[in-house]
Amino acid sequence: MTDKAPPVNDYLEERYGKSGSRRLDKKLFIVLGAVFAVVLVSWVVWAGLNGDNGSLEFRNVGHSVEDKQSVSITFEVNTAPNTRVACALQALSPSYSVLGWKVVELPESTERTRQVTESLRTLGEATTGLAEQCWILR
Repeated sequence: MTDKAPPVNDYLEERYGKSGSRRLDKKLFIVLGAVFAVVLVSWVVWAGLNGDNGSLEFRNVGHSVEDKQSVSITFEVNTAPNTRVACALQALSPSYSVLGWKVVELPESTERTRQVTESLRTLGEATTGLAEQCWILR
């Protein structure tokens, strides 16, 4: 008996076919890499074209209680030049209840950063005044 049994791997390949797992893993890796590259390039283009058109920052600089019925609020707005902005101002009591509130619209300006001081009427003596929120007007 000189017939030798084929090696186990040959026998399994002959019976079931060659394993495609390596080819499948390689294809899957290539497809996932391509999808990642498309998403990354899309995000870079979107972020680059968007620029800083929508950026807006504001911070409170200070306040001054003028009398029992008004407070002066100073705040700073940082945005792209020639952008109209609106800000909500409020005056608060010692218990943080709102004693005065108004929205001010800031006209377009060629400056990126500008400091604004607004007077706000109140219902009673306020202990603080601040810019609560600012947003870009379209």
